[in-house]
Amino acid sequence: LDHGWWPTTNEPETMAHNFHPKVVVLLIGTNDLGRSGCSKRNVLVGILHVAEHLHQLQPNIPILFHGLLPRAGGPNDDDNDDTNVNLQLGPFWDQIMWINRELRHLCKNHRHWYYMDSAKLFLARNPENGELKIRPELLPDGLHPSLQGYQEWAPRLSQVVRRIMKHQLPG
Repeated sequence: LDHGWWPTTNEPETMAHNFHPKVVVLLIGTNDLGRSGCSKRNVLVGILHVAEHLHQLQPNIPILFHGLLPRAGGPNDDDNDDTNVNLQLGPFWDQIMWINRELRHLCKNHRHWYYMDSAKLFLARNPENGELKIRPELLPDGLHPSLQGYQEWAPRLSQVVRRIMKHQLPG
C-alpha cells in the first residue's frame, strides 16, 4: 500500500477490496503507540481489527503479523526530531514486547495467521553495561530503517513470505 502512516483506527476495507495478494504482511501499530498515545491493549485490538476485517473479506489469504520493531524515545518525544537522537530503548519497548508476545500467541491458534519478529536484527548489547540498544546503522532515527537496515531485513522477510506461500499451495 502506498500509505506511509496508516493508524489502525483507519478502516481497512479501503485497502482490501481492490487487491488480491498471496500473503498479507501486517507491520502496524507503532504510530498508534507513539503519535496517538494508545495503550498497548488498544494497539493490539487495532491490529486484530485490521486482520479480522481482511480475513472476512478474503478468508484464505495468509496474514503474516510482523512484530513491532524496536523504537527509541517515549511518549513525550517528537517523532520528527532526529537531531541528537538517543538510541536507548524507551518506555515503548515494554509495550512493544507485550504486543509482540500477544500476536505470537494469537497466531498459534489461527490457521491462516503467521508471526515473525525482527527485533533482534535491529538491536545490539551495549558492551559497557550489557543493556540492549538500537543499532544506529540500521535505525538511525530510532524508528525508521536505513537503507542498510532494509537490506538486512528484506531477505529475512522474503524468506518467511516464501515459506508461507509454499505452505499455502493446494495439494
